Formats: sequence, structure tokens, C-alpha cells
Amino acid sequence: MPANGQKKYKETTVHDIAAAVGVSDATVSRVLSRSSYPVNPDVRAMERDIY
Repeated sequence: MPANGQKKYKETTVHDIAAAVGVSDATVSRVLSRSSYPVNPDVRAMERDIY
């Protein structure tokens, strides 16, 4: 970490991921937490690519 205590890079947020793949923040949260809430099968396919 630099001497001033700041990080060299920005941490990726749920919002960043959602914006990149074109879904809502809530959908990303559901996928990451492996919620049983119904999620579009195409989105679940993206989940398999991540894990």
C-alpha cells in the first residue's frame, strides 16, 4: 500500500459487475450469494463462467 494509505486500484463492486454485464445490482448479488431466488437461465450461465 502506498505511504499515504490509499490503494493502488479501485475494488470491484457489485454495481461495477452489474453495469459491465447489463443486469441489476440485485441480480449480481443473488448470483454471488447463490440465492435460490429465480434468476434468468442466461444469467445463471454467466455464473458458471465465473465459477
